[in-house]
Amino acid sequence: MIRISTDFIKTLRPLRLKKTQGTQRKYQHEGTKTERHEDIHWIASGYRSRNDGKRHFLHNLSQPYALLSPFGGAGGGFLRSYGLVFVIFVVIGLTTQAQPIEAKQYLHQGVLLAEEQHYPEALNMLDSALSLFPEYAEAYYNSGLIYSKLNEHRQVLRNMSIAVFLDNTLQEAYYIRGMSFYALHVMDSALTDLNRAVGSDPHNPEKLYNRAMLYLDQDNLSDAIADFDILLAADTTDAQIYFSRGSAYARSGFFYNGILDFNKSLALDDTDYQTWFNRGLCLYYTKQYVKSIADLSQTLSLNPDYAMAYHYRGLAYYYSGNKQQACHDWQQALNQNITESEEWMRKNCE
Repeated sequence: MIRISTDFIKTLRPLRLKKTQGTQRKYQHEGTKTERHEDIHWIASGYRSRNDGKRHFLHNLSQPYALLSPFGGAGGGFLRSYGLVFVIFVVIGLTTQAQPIEAKQYLHQGVLLAEEQHYPEALNMLDSALSLFPEYAEAYYNSGLIYSKLNEHRQVLRNMSIAVFLDNTLQEAYYIRGMSFYALHVMDSALTDLNRAVGSDPHNPEKLYNRAMLYLDQDNLSDAIADFDILLAADTTDAQIYFSRGSAYARSGFFYNGILDFNKSLALDDTDYQTWFNRGLCLYYTKQYVKSIADLSQTLSLNPDYAMAYHYRGLAYYYSGNKQQACHDWQQALNQNITESEEWMRKNCE
């Protein structure tokens, strides 16, 4: 093999902390639910950050989406991209006619160029195909795929919308368009398209995962957990999915369920500092301070610059009776602009 006032790593902006008012939510899941505190800080759930700082959807579980070629079936695939806003378009003067052979040839050349990542040249070929045959749905679809690779999301929306207008059997166009809506935070439209994509391909783990991540971004935690349940029923070897479901449980207030999922995630991959941090916070909120200190220390050994871990380790030290070490950690957090530590230091440290 992409959410209380929370510091569980936020989905679309994995390392940006987001504070909101703490609220009570009720979800019907097994396990003991712990009452939330107004000052809870979650790593907001789901996406682990990567070195490039971008969000990462779960690619490549299924075959890459194939370019449609008029000769010999589908062409080779290339990875999708995301993004888009809603565009209203009008297709004027469409006629029902056979595809001219020249248009097919341009499309085929465009597919070959796209496979070689010569995207501007590929788009020129597809434009030539459309100039000969304006209702060539496959040409719009392939153009949309190329634009998704280029992260030109409004062009993705335009081309995929025209493609499905001309041929509503191009089901993958809805999925790619939905991911483009998602990237531009047009969440309702994204969910509509992803629901259609999952409905037409219910066993596709990539689509289920991305819909679950969208649910997380909408704070629809119960539906996110339901999708993660389906994924884990089919595959228990993916640390990322355990991490994401565990974070959703934690944000719902089911800290013990979250701990169980973080345990499983760490058993599969013990190198991700965010999983250690999330489990450390769950342990903190369930008053398991010694274990929380151990997890937050491991977080800092993997990422010494993750300042929020100092803040929470300071809290765990404080509540376990080690005021001196708590003050040291709060000072480390404050040195990195974690303002939450300032009041704790003012009240408790000389």
